[in-house]
Amino acid sequence: MSLLCLVLSLATTVIAIKVDFPCSNEIPKSLYHIWTSTGFSPEARNSTNWTWPLNLTRDERLGLALIGSLRGGALTHVRIHWLFDFITYNHDSAEETFNFSALDSTMSLLHQHNLSPSFELMGNPSGRLLLDDQMDQQLLRSLVLQAISRYQSKFGSDGVQLWRWETWNEPDLRMYWNASLPAYISYLKTVVEALTQAGLKVGGPAGLFRPKHRICWHALDEFAHLSQPEKKISFLSFHRKGKNSADEVIAGTQGLIKAIKFRYPNLDSIPISNDEADPLSGWWRPCDWHADVRYAAMVVRTAIRLLDDVAFLSNDNAFLPHAPHYFTQRTLLARFQQSESSTHFFLKPVAISLVLLSLLGEKLVPFTINESDDRLTIVSGSSFSDDGAFEGATVISFANETKECPYEAITVDLALHCEGSRCADDARYALFLLDNIQTNPERVWRERGSPAMPDAVLRRRMRDAQGPFRVVTSAPLTTSLTLTLRVPSVALVQVCSKREAMPGAPTNLTALHPAPGETLLVWSDLEVGTRCLLGYEIYSRNSSDATWTKLTQGSILTQWHHDAIEYEYQVHAVDLWKRHGYKSSIVTRRD
Repeated sequence: MSLLCLVLSLATTVIAIKVDFPCSNEIPKSLYHIWTSTGFSPEARNSTNWTWPLNLTRDERLGLALIGSLRGGALTHVRIHWLFDFITYNHDSAEETFNFSALDSTMSLLHQHNLSPSFELMGNPSGRLLLDDQMDQQLLRSLVLQAISRYQSKFGSDGVQLWRWETWNEPDLRMYWNASLPAYISYLKTVVEALTQAGLKVGGPAGLFRPKHRICWHALDEFAHLSQPEKKISFLSFHRKGKNSADEVIAGTQGLIKAIKFRYPNLDSIPISNDEADPLSGWWRPCDWHADVRYAAMVVRTAIRLLDDVAFLSNDNAFLPHAPHYFTQRTLLARFQQSESSTHFFLKPVAISLVLLSLLGEKLVPFTINESDDRLTIVSGSSFSDDGAFEGATVISFANETKECPYEAITVDLALHCEGSRCADDARYALFLLDNIQTNPERVWRERGSPAMPDAVLRRRMRDAQGPFRVVTSAPLTTSLTLTLRVPSVALVQVCSKREAMPGAPTNLTALHPAPGETLLVWSDLEVGTRCLLGYEIYSRNSSDATWTKLTQGSILTQWHHDAIEYEYQVHAVDLWKRHGYKSSIVTRRD
């Protein structure tokens, strides 16, 4: 049996897939990474005793550091509800002013970790705005313009251009918008005019579009009556979730897009987004499938199946779970909070699935399949570096919604055709896998008795199971691979030719301390220059003149937990040909 068989063959079906990787970048269709957004509502805003201004908690800041450092820019944007509640309004002075300090801190944190906000123009500084009052329209306009000007000065106009500005979240729910329809239309006109004045566009209405709630349809009426709406509206957004189902998200998204395009033909050129495309509403609802690869596979399936329908989508899953639901809420991370100054985080399979998707290139690669199995979802992509080196990847998801069937499997015969002499001469491949057997931290924790606070040994075992599991680390390219996939699983086959340059240096290496005696290292791979890596080697030393100690042979991820606190750390990448890249800057411990 092939080395690539993952389990003893239990499959009754053999699926043959042929991928034709190109010899040049002249492929007509781009592969847009539409899945790189997440969102959440601050913990303080969900409590009954929050006060202005809002501040992110210590754990929320650590959580953003973790998701911002996911490899390959797996996540680039974060939708944070109630951002204007981070601002206070000073109405004691003769000149009315806004205090942006808390919001500045949050925007700087996102910038530090290579994240851009999907900036919802939502919230009410110090409870001051009465949106059906003409004077408050002027105050709202001033607030929006001040925010834009402030962050253009702090982060540059080009940086702010990457942001997504969006109207008030879910105005068709009273828990979010509790004013009248005329007040909402007044708000809408004010923010559209303010963004237009600043040379930016706004998206919206970010609502549910329920049949009995007309507020979002009224918003589209307003957009449709604008002069040249494509110059003022950057995207039309809505929320379509499922009921324990990715396919419901897909069908609901496609159905609403069809209805919008039929009703508003003059908005047809404006991109559309489902920016809460979750398979189940209510992030706090504990579900066992949220903990493992079933959720990961549902997110992958939704993203791939909607590639031709939306400009981008978001899952609302940057929340932090609460005890005793450490893994089972709709989150990217598991969290064990020992105290306000001691928290242990773990990446769930859904976060790792986004890393696998990030390894796809920028061009869509065609594939053929011999027979259909609706449980399979496939996408293939490629890109070329400046020196002509090739990078290709194929992601295969095999899952059946929330069902876990570990004894149900298929065999996939994957034929890889890579044209050109560079592919033939020096191409190598790697194979990664997510499944509920080898890459399931929650299962490791559960099998050890589900302790409320895992000890250091169990924490290491849980992190070892975060994945992805490397079935093949690096091998000369062969034309045919065989793998067996169980329900559920997500696999990535990566094919690369050799670049002339060695990997660049990791940047933004940061040492955080989520718990006493523990170091969390995060870094960026945006300057490394290649996706084709064995991984990262991490080194530490306990003084500036001591010898460096290697902590790991090759971390696949761009973050590392160390059960110690050393004086200095440094990281470098190693490519598939075992060439060591340039070293990062040294990060020094901050007590």
